[in-house]
Amino acid sequence: MRIPAVPRMVGKLLATLPQFPHSVLMSVLSTLFVRDPFAPLDAERIRGKVVCLNVRDAGIRIKMRIGRDGYLPCDDRTAPDVTVSAGAREFLLLALRKEDPDTLFFDRRLCVEGDTELGLIVKNALDRVDLPLPARLLDLLRNHLS
Repeated sequence: MRIPAVPRMVGKLLATLPQFPHSVLMSVLSTLFVRDPFAPLDAERIRGKVVCLNVRDAGIRIKMRIGRDGYLPCDDRTAPDVTVSAGAREFLLLALRKEDPDTLFFDRRLCVEGDTELGLIVKNALDRVDLPLPARLLDLLRNHLS
């Protein structure tokens, strides 16, 4: 089964809505479930930096400040240090480990803007994140989505 694209009208609608709730939700989930995705030397370098995950086709921009004890949501006015942009499909493929960030980056399906060194750290961390889903569900998703 192919992962469908986000319909254009849905993306336009979501882009007009406040983005802060997405950032709050992702910050809470990341703080609870994403532990230490950064290499030890990188963790100190990125502390206090603002990362924006831009899901282009869905019109969603998630901004988080990386703190010592987790992730803090940032409002729409906060300027990110780095923005990682991709479509919803690409982020899902990354999360399911069906694609690696380097392939998506070189295929221009994943873009990094801003502090490129920070962007590379975030891109590599995306590859190390394990979804906190039961193994059986992860296997089902990986095997049936392309």
